[in-house]
Amino acid sequence: MAAGETSIRKVSDHKPISALHRSSTIYRLIKSQGEDVFRFMSENASLTQKNIAVFDFNHHRSTLTQSGFNVIIDLNPLIFKEGQKYLYQLNHLLGDGGLLLCNIKMSESKYYKLFKYRKSKAEVMGRLVNAGFTIIDFRNIKDTLHICVMKIALPKIEPANNNRFIIPMERIGKGGNRVKVYKIRTMYPYSEYLQEYVVGMNGYNTKGKPKDDFRLTRLGKFLRKYWIDELPQLFNLLKGDLALVGVRPLSEARFKELPEDIRQKRVQFKPGCIPPYVSLLMADNKGNIEAERIYMEEKEKYPYTTNIKYFFLAVYNILTGKIRSA
Repeated sequence: MAAGETSIRKVSDHKPISALHRSSTIYRLIKSQGEDVFRFMSENASLTQKNIAVFDFNHHRSTLTQSGFNVIIDLNPLIFKEGQKYLYQLNHLLGDGGLLLCNIKMSESKYYKLFKYRKSKAEVMGRLVNAGFTIIDFRNIKDTLHICVMKIALPKIEPANNNRFIIPMERIGKGGNRVKVYKIRTMYPYSEYLQEYVVGMNGYNTKGKPKDDFRLTRLGKFLRKYWIDELPQLFNLLKGDLALVGVRPLSEARFKELPEDIRQKRVQFKPGCIPPYVSLLMADNKGNIEAERIYMEEKEKYPYTTNIKYFFLAVYNILTGKIRSA
């Protein structure tokens, strides 16, 4: 079932607070979570408005028949046993611009393929963005991550194979067509949905990558450092989706950030495994763009020799340590 078709079923084992006892009960329940939690919630949402629902451990199972809530507060830690279904249902229960305040225990652990990690902030926030929310605020209180998000859209379709070690990533190819480029996963699941959020908060670093990127796993940092995560792109090379040398295969979000003239020109070229900035030693964010501009101008003048030149320049720069992966 597509995300947009998700039906509203039992969204919780917990009954929403009746409007008749709204003010006193809401304050009592939230206050019982501690002063820091109460402060976080009261700073982000009006707790006195009428159209508000609260879930708590001590209420019995119930089916919500109402929708269009302005605020939903779930005091129970999020659990993703059924994937995204619960978050999708909460999305449908909220009106446009409605707020969801929720939390998750960060001390619990689970296995992800061959290595263990704590439930990450990146995965939780990515799941919420996938479910049609935008991040408003978050705060770590006593090993519990409390998050406030706003509904801005219907849920997206839940990604398939999101936990696999090798994952397909949709990129802009030649002619503006979408191609699936394969990489070894270096980020927590659902992290791809946070690209715009991370860049909007921190911008780019000197290597042209998102600055202070909390989405990377420890293993992922190691794989990126030595370009190991790029090895599955050899499959795309054999398929013909990528050239050995060419413009970077960019996500739609990153593609939209480029200057208009670059966007129009770069779709005339096949993306490559080795981007121009590696050959020209222009690894910063602005340098990435200028390197592609130089490469495309050379490629138009010398279509048969440019890629050979850029390939050997890249190999030399990597082997001599003049450039390193981010």
